[in-house]
Amino acid sequence: MRSIVTSKENWNSNMRYLIPGTIQYTRAYIIKYKETLLENAKDLVGIFERTVDIRIDEASFALMNTMLTTFPVEVTKPYYATIFTCIFRRLQADKATRKGSSQFSRNLLYFLSIFINLYGVPQLIASTDQIQPGIFMMLLNSEAEKIGQVEGRRHRKEVVVAFSKLLLEAELAPPLFTQVLEGLVKLVELEGRRNFGAWEEELDTDNMQRMKHQQLYNAVVEDIYVGSADQDEKNVLMSALASWEAKTGRGISTVVGETLGKETMGAIKKFVTQTNILIH
Repeated sequence: MRSIVTSKENWNSNMRYLIPGTIQYTRAYIIKYKETLLENAKDLVGIFERTVDIRIDEASFALMNTMLTTFPVEVTKPYYATIFTCIFRRLQADKATRKGSSQFSRNLLYFLSIFINLYGVPQLIASTDQIQPGIFMMLLNSEAEKIGQVEGRRHRKEVVVAFSKLLLEAELAPPLFTQVLEGLVKLVELEGRRNFGAWEEELDTDNMQRMKHQQLYNAVVEDIYVGSADQDEKNVLMSALASWEAKTGRGISTVVGETLGKETMGAIKKFVTQTNILIH
């Protein structure tokens, strides 16, 4: 396995069609035999850098998610700056070429959520801002509008749990607070309607047997950590909003009312009314 991980030839653009399968195999190996690859954390982060650069986004972030949820924090922490520098470099490249990817954004939001649920909001902000002060808020500003686009029940749960914590613990400007809250409301309203990721929902009946086999295999390599797995998404967001009001002494409407149209504000009011949150 080490020879696969350490060989750069396995991870260049000429191998792009083989890389997702190789990463899936690597993730399964990490989960089962993590002790044998702890010394190769730098090589694994290098794989992330190369595969993000050639836009193999889903597999790239899946590898990092597995590292975060499997390796001890003392092994992964030295590479936070490298990981986030790679992410910012890709965002800058997308902005310059106007080739922004919704898939990249969704996988980035899921990665950030796992990071928050494992290590907390302060650690995420500190890990990004050590690269450049204030860069986390710049990142959040660029990606917040995509929160409501996250797909898959596992991903939605992780994102709702994490970004509810973010609303409570980070000092967000009213427009950004509103944008994050709007995305979270969209996600919790989807709960129960879409139980699988988009790729699973689009499979036709001729592919159902293949899907069953794929799901069996995915059970081995899916990320093994889900934040607050025993909590319902609506309850998580409801609790965070109630705690925010108690902490600040302000009503949610005083923050979001100035930055939202009547229709969107009505949707948020409807959500919090249904979940028994008092909007002042």
